[in-house]
Amino acid sequence: MRRKKLVIIGGGAGGASVAAEAKRRNPALTITIVEQGAYVSVAACPMPYYIGDVIKDQNHLIARTPEEFRKGGIEVLTNTTAVELDTDQRVVKLSSGRGLSYDYLVLATGSKAQRLGISGEDLEGVFTFKTLADAFRMKSYLTSRHCRKAGRNIGDVQMSFPGVVGAQSFRIFNLEVAAAGLGEKEAADSGYEPVSTIIWGSSIAKVMPGAKSLGIKLLADKITGQLLGAQSVGEIGAVNRINALSVALWSGLNIDDIANLDLAYSPFFSGPWDVIHIAAQNLKKQMTI
Repeated sequence: MRRKKLVIIGGGAGGASVAAEAKRRNPALTITIVEQGAYVSVAACPMPYYIGDVIKDQNHLIARTPEEFRKGGIEVLTNTTAVELDTDQRVVKLSSGRGLSYDYLVLATGSKAQRLGISGEDLEGVFTFKTLADAFRMKSYLTSRHCRKAGRNIGDVQMSFPGVVGAQSFRIFNLEVAAAGLGEKEAADSGYEPVSTIIWGSSIAKVMPGAKSLGIKLLADKITGQLLGAQSVGEIGAVNRINALSVALWSGLNIDDIANLDLAYSPFFSGPWDVIHIAAQNLKKQMTI
């Protein structure tokens, strides 16, 4: 019996994930990834920390090399462009002149940075920042400046993509900043009647050493009470709170539910009433006024 063939155009995080999951689900698949750049399976989110010298080794930005893919039975063609697609013959024609036949085809080309066409964008030191090659160019430019100055569907398992709640986190100096869901303008534009509250509490029980101020904002629909969004900031504990509220958003919980969540308690990690509870209770009061 002929082995079925999967061709994936694009070797970024999406394409690489499709390949790995399809191979796990159906080891008999013949899988080829076509990537126009030199790298596949790049960890894009840590790239700013590589540029900022928090991550020293550029190899840490590559989750899986072409050689590692090949050991797992997945062929990777780097520096190769798909130039033509013949859907009648089910063949992808490559820049090398080779043609790849396929049973399944995944287009995972992603996007590219768009220049704005404004004055100064072509000056030295102005970069687009999307690919690993961009990160290398930027790092090289910054390290050299410094030196001068210093001297699963394919695997026959049907799945669907259910969406995201937009959970995100980052650090600003010594502060954790995190958010999930909608902001007030987005909520209003989506037809909700948003109402929000902002409270400041403690990251852990106030009597414990090391307690830090922690801010949290909750946004809900005034009509239904459904949680729509959450934001948090503080030296410690902000990301953990947003992780919990991200699950609440995903599950469609309302403010009543959140005000009574059974959260793990210890004075080392929160007060008897967590800032999440307090914010939800405050918002409930606003909604009943």
